[in-house]
Amino acid sequence: MFLTSNRLSFLLAELLSSRTLFPPYLPDHQLVPLHSLIVLRFLLSHARLHSTQTHLIQTLQTAETHLLLSQSLLSHLESANVYNDAFQIGHVPLHPSDKGSITVGTINGLRLGGRPVVEWDEINAGWGLVALCIDRVGVKVGCTFEGSVAGPSLAPSGCYTNGSQ
Repeated sequence: MFLTSNRLSFLLAELLSSRTLFPPYLPDHQLVPLHSLIVLRFLLSHARLHSTQTHLIQTLQTAETHLLLSQSLLSHLESANVYNDAFQIGHVPLHPSDKGSITVGTINGLRLGGRPVVEWDEINAGWGLVALCIDRVGVKVGCTFEGSVAGPSLAPSGCYTNGSQ
């Protein structure tokens, strides 16, 4: 029979208060010997230590699980590329009905050419996003784009770009 910590505490308190214990299974209500008190104290101490050990093992397992989840999330975030989400670059057919005809580059669904089929507003917005993408990648790798005699500078302004010469 497994004695719980509460049951052991009760028995120990009863032993200490009365110095005698009259369990019904002892004939003639014999006194409990002193070594039983020592054994009871040991069992109470053991039960408390076992409870503490169980709690610590569960805490350790929880911490290890949190560590694994955090490492997994970190690995996923390190492999993610924000530029793939912010600037979706691709190409589409200039005429949607012609699958094998001329294609035109796109960024975030905006076509970068194809006049007179594509309106100037869409082309300008697309090139504004290209300028923004180039500017952000340049900042990331440590490049600056300054206007000079050799070439223009970039001043991305969302979907519209102000280029200077």
